Amino acid sequence: MSRVVEIPQLVSERLHVGDNSIHIVPVNGGISNENYQVTTLDSESGNTHSYFLTLFPNKNDWWKIEKEKMVRHIAGPDSVEIFPPIHDTGVVSMDGAPVGYILRDYVEGQDLDKSICDAKEKNRPFDWGTFAEELGDKLALLHSQNIPTFGLIGPVTAFPIYRSWKAFILAEYETHAASIEQCAQQKIRAGINLDQIRTLMPSLMRNVYAWSDCLDEIVHPNLVHGDCRFANILADQRNGNLHVRGFIDTEWAVSGDPALDIAQIENWLFFSTYQEAFYKHKQKFKTGYTRRRPLYQQSEYRRQIYHGLRSLNYLRNIFLYQPDNFEFIDDRFSTYIIKHMDILSLVANGGNLSEIGIDPI
Repeated sequence: MSRVVEIPQLVSERLHVGDNSIHIVPVNGGISNENYQVTTLDSESGNTHSYFLTLFPNKNDWWKIEKEKMVRHIAGPDSVEIFPPIHDTGVVSMDGAPVGYILRDYVEGQDLDKSICDAKEKNRPFDWGTFAEELGDKLALLHSQNIPTFGLIGPVTAFPIYRSWKAFILAEYETHAASIEQCAQQKIRAGINLDQIRTLMPSLMRNVYAWSDCLDEIVHPNLVHGDCRFANILADQRNGNLHVRGFIDTEWAVSGDPALDIAQIENWLFFSTYQEAFYKHKQKFKTGYTRRRPLYQQSEYRRQIYHGLRSLNYLRNIFLYQPDNFEFIDDRFSTYIIKHMDILSLVANGGNLSEIGIDPI
């Protein structure tokens, strides 16, 4: 039986609506999962409501369902302001096989990066100050949730609990470095090969361990998105303003240092075409953030550790898991690879991030 037949049946049973009042549109973006926009019609009132359905055909990915539920539980009543509400989760039979699913509210808009680029391309200016302040406010709301343990959030069977934030970060470095060291593939990406990355590992790890005492300052872990790229933030433009609608893709959410998310935003902006525009209004971002909680700490050693981890993880993913034609899928990808290598080299050599244009927010 095809998904077109089975999805309306799944939705109608969960939402108590007729099969013939459901419209399905596939949504691109999932790698190991399938995404659909599902719109229901109330035949009496004529009102419609849209939902976002994610299917997980692989049982090994079902932990992501439990993780989404856990993240929203941690966020508490405020979760509706920062995450699309979940209506139902579970496992059903499709095409004769068990499939996990999450049914959420559909949030109008698109990812923040596309929203900013579209506004520029279509000559629809927005107030950068108002936007930056709102982004700071939303991110601080996410960071305001306290958690008693350190590490990746999720079922204990899927992720270990760490005694400290430093132990978690060092374990992440060790895991990524080991996977690169053990990879037997001979691939070249944007003129860079794995041996060049391996050459940096001794000095990179030596520096990270030498600087790692700064991580001991994190004694009260908070909810952290863990992959805080603008591609994982939903936004829309209304009345001359760009509005932050919420965060998506929480599978790497962690309990730890909120400054990790700040470093990831700095990292994202470094690769963007609008870094300068955002930095002109970074004080507004801080104003929005401090409305809910104190400012994140921004020691240079900590920033170097977080930026190095982000670039190491990115390059590991590109070389070990992406297809051979990855750099040609988007004309920006080659630049991303080269710049991440620049960041990794800088951290391995103990340089200052400002040397390559990554200033603190």
